[in-house]
Amino acid sequence: MAAIYQAACSACDYTSLKQSDGYLAVILDRPSPLTHAHPEDRRVVILAHPVESMILSEMGVSFRTTCHEGRLLYVREVMCRSCGTMYEIRRLGAGGSALGGRGWLSILAIAMLVGALVGQQQNSIIFGLIAGCLASLALSAIIERIVCRSIRRRYPRRVAEFDRGPGCPKCGGQEYAGFRSGWRKLVCPGCGRRSVRIRYVAKS
Repeated sequence: MAAIYQAACSACDYTSLKQSDGYLAVILDRPSPLTHAHPEDRRVVILAHPVESMILSEMGVSFRTTCHEGRLLYVREVMCRSCGTMYEIRRLGAGGSALGGRGWLSILAIAMLVGALVGQQQNSIIFGLIAGCLASLALSAIIERIVCRSIRRRYPRRVAEFDRGPGCPKCGGQEYAGFRSGWRKLVCPGCGRRSVRIRYVAKS
């Protein structure tokens, strides 16, 4: 479940829209008529949680095809620490779905082998399970990074067009706060005072 946050100022009546700290989106070749199309660019369709699969079905695509075709966009909602402007950091990438069933089965098989060898060497089932889990996580992270870099190299024009940030579009500042609770007070885009806090409000 995705956490929903809101920024609110204690010095004026400014409150931001309620939103998650980020989401996935799909890039299309032409504007989409779907209600989940991004208001700034209707070629970008937001995969709203928890109906991602339903939205993909409406478009007639899958997570795997969007990954392999360089159409999966990772979006993070942030707030500039210098001026308080809210904006999105976007990055073309590829999720774990790009590995496919065979890829995940291969990772699982290798992790199980590592776990069995460690467990046998240490004469401990617990050590074997821990080693297998760690091997699975490490392999998944490494392979996903390799796949992501490969996709970005394959679609440089799409990367140039749809990647955005991390610089603030208003002041150019490079420092930002992600949408999660616990940050110190930020600059209010309404009154300009450092009196905004980000708070958790719900789950979607």
